[in-house]
Amino acid sequence: MKPFLFAVALALALVSDARASKCPPPVAAAALAAHTGAKVTGCDREHENGTTHWDVELTGPDGRELACEVSPDGTLLLTEEPIAWSAVPPEVARAYAAAHGPDPPLSVSKQTRPDGSVAFEVEFKEGGRRREATLDAPSSASDCPPPKPECVCPMIYAPVRCDGGCTYPNACVAACAGAKGCAPAEPGRPE
Repeated sequence: MKPFLFAVALALALVSDARASKCPPPVAAAALAAHTGAKVTGCDREHENGTTHWDVELTGPDGRELACEVSPDGTLLLTEEPIAWSAVPPEVARAYAAAHGPDPPLSVSKQTRPDGSVAFEVEFKEGGRRREATLDAPSSASDCPPPKPECVCPMIYAPVRCDGGCTYPNACVAACAGAKGCAPAEPGRPE
């Protein structure tokens, strides 16, 4: 039994090394520069919305799993790490609940962009299907007025960003909060 387990462990290590070796040098270098002491464990080329990037999987020196999106030229686009739902800022949890109901999501990842801005990618079930949405973290909850409790808005996630950097799940919620200067934000698209 022990030789079999060793063979399985060796095969998994080789698969991981093979996936990591697919990483172009500028892509791997960007991910490793952003996460000192990490090890590349996987690298896959992705095509989304007409652009190409590399998903780089990393294991940090503390054993924590991370993922980076890196452009083919080696520009770091974002870092993603799984977090507990309880670690999500309350204003983000409220925006999720307004759009998708009170049940917590199946998983959540914190996405940090090089400029320091943060978003949260949530995976949830809707109509029996797994879906994903991305919710931007507002710059400051105190700057973003909440919607009036008497307002009734549809549970449609079509985010809008308004004056002051406030992001609301849809235009109705923004109007109920008295927000001004709203425009469509990057959609938290169900996929």
